Amino acid sequence: MTNPMWPHYRRAWWCRFLERRGRLFATSLPVARWPAGVQLGEIGECYRNALLLSQRFPQRFLYCEGLAERVSTNYVFEHGWIYDTDTGEVIDSTWGDDGRDYAGVGFESDFIRRRISRSARTPVLLLDTSAADTEVRAGIVELTGGVPVRFPALPHSPA
Repeated sequence: MTNPMWPHYRRAWWCRFLERRGRLFATSLPVARWPAGVQLGEIGECYRNALLLSQRFPQRFLYCEGLAERVSTNYVFEHGWIYDTDTGEVIDSTWGDDGRDYAGVGFESDFIRRRISRSARTPVLLLDTSAADTEVRAGIVELTGGVPVRFPALPHSPA
């Protein structure tokens, strides 16, 4: 993670939260290997695309949020995707094969349904103001695979 945008995110509370609870996946499953019924969604609608797939296949896909790098721009963005519990891989229904370095957390389907119906807001994690939100912490599903998230330290950051 040498992208110039990662240090910017280091200062955000939710990056520290991702370091404690998130997982990092280097790549997503290539579009050519996607399961039947999964297709690209609309660019700019990553949270919606991920939400729709997680609701369509709730036994298999987890809705995830965090940060990811878009290969074509070489920048890191706040992003939503799905995690395939059958294969342990990320499926990016917005960027397809154009993403890497997915650092995020997954949420259980019932939690997402309750949260969205109550506030009609996505993203869930990135819009909250505190990692201390007990409801958000309770809705997180531990992902398997990937590696722990570790953002590069900044010279001026406290250790």
